[in-house]
Amino acid sequence: MKQKIIKWVRDAEIWISLGLITAINLILHIPFVSKLGYYREAWYIIWAGRTQLSGTLINLYKVDRPIIGYIYRVLYLILGDNPLNWQLLIFVIKLGCVLGFFLLLRNLFPKSRIFTTLAAILFSIYPGFLQFPNAVVFIN
Repeated sequence: MKQKIIKWVRDAEIWISLGLITAINLILHIPFVSKLGYYREAWYIIWAGRTQLSGTLINLYKVDRPIIGYIYRVLYLILGDNPLNWQLLIFVIKLGCVLGFFLLLRNLFPKSRIFTTLAAILFSIYPGFLQFPNAVVFIN
C-alpha cells in the first residue's frame, strides 16, 4: 500500500493533470474576479458587517441557520467589505473542490486518466459557474 502511494505521488501525469486543471480554472475565473461586485442577497450581509455590530451577522441567521451567522462573522472580520477578497476566497474554495473531485475520480477510475482529467475540467466549468459572482451568498 505504501509503495502504491509513493508511486502515485511520483507519477508525473497526475501533476500535469493537476496543473492543467488549475491553469484552466485560473484562465476562466481570475480575469473576471476584479470586475465583480455584490449581487442578490449579499448587500445586507455586507451592510450588517459594516454598519452594525459584528453580532448582527449572528442575529440575522439565528432562527433558521444559526451556524452560518458565525461563519459570516468570522469571514467578514477576515475579508472585510472588499468584493475582491470574497471573490478570491470563493475561487480558492471552488478550485479545492474541483481538485478534490479529480482525486476522487482518479481513485475510483485509476486507469481512466484522460476521462478523470476531462471530467474535472468539465466540473470546474459547468456546475455553479453562474453562481461564481455571488461569492458572499454562496461561500458557505
